[in-house]
Amino acid sequence: PDPSMSLPALINSIKNIIRSLPKQESIPKAVIKKVVSLEEMIDDLSQRINKSIRISFKDFTGKNKEKVNVIVGFLAMLELIKQGVIFASQQDTFGDIHMETKKVGVPRYN
Repeated sequence: PDPSMSLPALINSIKNIIRSLPKQESIPKAVIKKVVSLEEMIDDLSQRINKSIRISFKDFTGKNKEKVNVIVGFLAMLELIKQGVIFASQQDTFGDIHMETKKVGVPRYN
């Protein structure tokens, strides 16, 4: 090895490399939000409509008014309509959508 390569020189080189690494504060943080899948939303809507026989779309989306959840909920409703599981009606333009099932069962009162 080169005569200038000594233990103190190696330690200084390693310290210089460590100093040149990016600081932890400078690394951007990413926030990851959980996105509801279409399958989960279809299952949720199926269970809720079977419990109450009739539900409005606003009641279904409820507190979760995030745009992505409303869109996925609407797609779930369309899929269940396509499968013939539920029926939907809307009385007024831009009015609430009411979904219902023709499945006869014992209503559950909470």
